[in-house]
Amino acid sequence: FTVDFEYLYFFTKKPQYYFEQQFEPASFPNQGKWTQGDNKGYQNNQDMPARKLHEHITGDNRNKRCVWQLSTQSYPDAHFATYPEKLCETPIKAGCPGHICKITKTCKKCGKEQ
Repeated sequence: FTVDFEYLYFFTKKPQYYFEQQFEPASFPNQGKWTQGDNKGYQNNQDMPARKLHEHITGDNRNKRCVWQLSTQSYPDAHFATYPEKLCETPIKAGCPGHICKITKTCKKCGKEQ
């Protein structure tokens, strides 16, 4: 078999560390619908009280998956073992607060461009 992915390890220096969950856009074909067995006593979603219906709507994002599809990227210098810069973005955004991280471009505390 061909292994067509590589592992990316994320280490921290301290037991208490910053981590921000990363999300990706997603569409859910069953969004707003109840799974079998959850709508006891209701014929369909229209009969269900609004509060209960909204509890099951999850939004337009999902947790970022562990295998990412990234395109290759050229590198201007003479080095053959490069990787796409996008590969670094997700772990840096997850492990570095926005007011420190230069990738996010905007400070979350003050709102200034960096």
